[in-house]
Amino acid sequence: MPDRVKMLVVAIIVEMFVGPLTLALAIREHVAQAFFIPSAAMENTLIKDDRMLVSKLHYKVGEPGRGDIIVFWFEAEHKHFVKRLVGVPGDRIEIVRKEVYVNDTPVIEPYAIHRDKNYLPDRDDMKSLTVPPGKYFVMGDNRDFSKDSRFWGFVERKDIVGKVTSIYWPLGRAGKIRGHVD
Repeated sequence: MPDRVKMLVVAIIVEMFVGPLTLALAIREHVAQAFFIPSAAMENTLIKDDRMLVSKLHYKVGEPGRGDIIVFWFEAEHKHFVKRLVGVPGDRIEIVRKEVYVNDTPVIEPYAIHRDKNYLPDRDDMKSLTVPPGKYFVMGDNRDFSKDSRFWGFVERKDIVGKVTSIYWPLGRAGKIRGHVD
């Protein structure tokens, strides 16, 4: 085979792999990314080992909102977390005997579960605090199991990866997330 033909074959093979790989990496970086749930902190909305899609575009054109389920990078543990956004900048958050108040109004949370009947002040109560600019207050839906903003503080805007939009695995749970608030 002449050198020119070999170079053409190599160029075609490279294009067959480089183009799709570049496109896939661009989509993962800027459009959407797959994540999985490693714990029970978001039950019953998201179950351990669920696979979900996270839209990175949502927050390129808009801001995170109360009720969104988000993925964010938590530097202290060097990993991603999935939680529900409870408070946005300027909100006043308070928790009284497991009931969440935002701006002095009790939040209706049909997705939140409390399996532990015991009362633990460090977990079930929180004095009123105001969410600072550029930060967010998040909680897991499985409130008695989740480690979240009640324990380690606010999530910075720059650390939010995107909004969870759907479950794609297991197939029996695939689709829009149950209990999701838009």
